[in-house]
Amino acid sequence: MPPDSSSQLANITFHKVKAHVGIEGNEQADRFANNGAMMPKADERDFAQATRDNERKLKERKQGGVKTVEDVEWSVDVDEGDLLDQDELKELEEKQAF
Repeated sequence: MPPDSSSQLANITFHKVKAHVGIEGNEQADRFANNGAMMPKADERDFAQATRDNERKLKERKQGGVKTVEDVEWSVDVDEGDLLDQDELKELEEKQAF
């Protein structure tokens, strides 16, 4: 059957474009995807059951008196010699690529 030039699809053209060549974050995502594609297939998991198991474990921990990160009080002692002076800060900023 010949193409129908009155069709809305008749005027579609495709152009190959470079996607994200040279964009490091996207290049890394491609590497991860390619590595993942080469890995063996993972077994099916029951995520609902895993969630219930984790919630049960958390509940047991709280009942057993185990502290979570939110329950811990933190303190850090800093001596004046531990801090950077203005020249050291400037040198650090020049070396860092933010």
